Amino acid sequence: MDNILLSKIVANPTDTTWSQAYSTLNFYLVLSIKAETSDTEIAASGKELFEQIQREYFALDQKDLNSIKKSVENALEKVVVRGEVSVVLGTVKDDILYLVISNEGEVILKRDDSIGAVAKGEVSKITGFSGKLTDNDIIIIETGDFAKKIPLSELSKKLDHLSVTEISEALAPQIHEEAQGTEASIILQYKSLSKTVPAAVGVLEDAGGDTAENHTAGKIDENSEYNDTLNLDDENQNKDEGNKKSFLAMVIGNIPNFKDLSKNFGRKKIIVVAILLLIIVLVFSILYQSTRQEQLKREALYVELIGPIQKDYDEAIALESLNKGLALSEFESVKTRLDDARSKFKENSTQIKKVDELIGMTEKKIGELGSGSTVDNEKIIFDASKNDIKRVDLLSFKGGNLLALNKNTGDMVILSSSGDIESELSSEVKNAKSISSDKSFVYVLGDTITRIDKNNKKSTEIIEKVPSQTIAVDTFLGNVYTLSTTNDYVNKYASSGFSQSKYFTTSETFSANPTSFSIDGSIWIIDNDGQIREFNKGSEKTFTINGLAKKAGANSQIYTDQDYSDIYVLDSSNSRIISISKDGTYKNQYVWKVLSSASSFSVDEDSKKAFVIVDNKIHSFDL
Repeated sequence: MDNILLSKIVANPTDTTWSQAYSTLNFYLVLSIKAETSDTEIAASGKELFEQIQREYFALDQKDLNSIKKSVENALEKVVVRGEVSVVLGTVKDDILYLVISNEGEVILKRDDSIGAVAKGEVSKITGFSGKLTDNDIIIIETGDFAKKIPLSELSKKLDHLSVTEISEALAPQIHEEAQGTEASIILQYKSLSKTVPAAVGVLEDAGGDTAENHTAGKIDENSEYNDTLNLDDENQNKDEGNKKSFLAMVIGNIPNFKDLSKNFGRKKIIVVAILLLIIVLVFSILYQSTRQEQLKREALYVELIGPIQKDYDEAIALESLNKGLALSEFESVKTRLDDARSKFKENSTQIKKVDELIGMTEKKIGELGSGSTVDNEKIIFDASKNDIKRVDLLSFKGGNLLALNKNTGDMVILSSSGDIESELSSEVKNAKSISSDKSFVYVLGDTITRIDKNNKKSTEIIEKVPSQTIAVDTFLGNVYTLSTTNDYVNKYASSGFSQSKYFTTSETFSANPTSFSIDGSIWIIDNDGQIREFNKGSEKTFTINGLAKKAGANSQIYTDQDYSDIYVLDSSNSRIISISKDGTYKNQYVWKVLSSASSFSVDEDSKKAFVIVDNKIHSFDL
């Protein structure tokens, strides 16, 4: 019988680094990733690789060094991670320690008063090691950066006469001080009831010799305690045999008035009765063992399915103080996976009660973190089908008026915030693509750009021809700007004559086609992949969003104005409107299923109202 005592140390993640230390069912894994840029979804990549390694490992029918090494190789081939990866996987079978290291990583062994590195990884290689453990061995499994931060010479000072928990507590402050986010370690202490004579600490066997005969723990003397223990086991075994032989006599001896029965029924009938009793005992024993085996299977299944989910739940708890948006996303993922796993267990079983308890805790966290993100005071303020305009497709609130445009006819209405028609205008633009306005004019983009005076309702074609790839128009200080999917992207038309010029002073590229833009002095552009970028005076400024759990999806729209404190994104793919401060801080999200069908939106930040077009109707709700 073997037992493992363990503790873990994991540094907090950053925008470019992530690490994890995990253990279950003699499976011990430390993993770290270091990316070059912060726009890589590093936590998602790390989690995917972590789960793939688990799947490959637990799918093995036979777990020897070569098969474990192959499982890590398969996982790294299937999951593409953009960054530098360190993986150290360890497992104990009987008293043999198997280790697989990908890239940099290290394993330290303390045996009695000796300490040394027994396994070291190599850059861009996957290596395997194995060796025999002895009672009270302490093993430290480390990622590459953990080993660099606390070298062996320094680590050895922390291990004397300390338990694994005390070792962890002694090392943790040093790891968390100026942590890179890639430091992770599992500290194990191996306990065995079969004690062997310790050997000197040395390098474990490499992946070549993976048989029990190749694992050496030291020479065993004939008079050693080990052999005494074996002899004692033999004696106990003989006693068990004696007990088995006397079992029939014990059963018979417990029958009341057995001697009288012997006289009445005769020898043969007595034997039949005894056999029947033995059969009954055997049946009950089989049923018990079957029930026990079923319980063990359910518990193993629980550990396999729920163990990784519990780890992610704990990780989400740790994220709450660092990044509430990301924590919310993690809890939602945990809830989905728990719901899927629940069907694998029997109703009223111990395991399903545990799952339901974890689901309840997760739902509570989702409720706490998601508070304020539901749509309040929603109502339909304008139904175009019941008015002369017949339909509405595009919205704008710039210039202090709510404008709604029928893109087929070019007709539009100016509405109050309650949906009353204040004025009707016509741009005479057919197949309009975009609309914007300021206090005096409305600008409509079609094959040309038309300007409509709000006061006298006069319509003037101010720009006769725009590139066919132009998708949006906006205005600032009388100048007109257009967004295109061509290489020029943004063109500027100065108010004096509306002559065209390039906005960007440098060559700009986008990871995906831009889908929407809005101007408040800076130009804010959102790509089809949900990335938001800020430009000012023709060049890009650094803009990073902090706290947003999930980027906006494809075809999202962006909206802001010069007096607004936030920028707003209509993310139809995820049925939400997101608010982000202009310094990059995630503020809130307003989730509503109907938003998946929204075609256009605008925001009145002063009155804290959002307006969206869904199915030819304008809805409003409170921000």
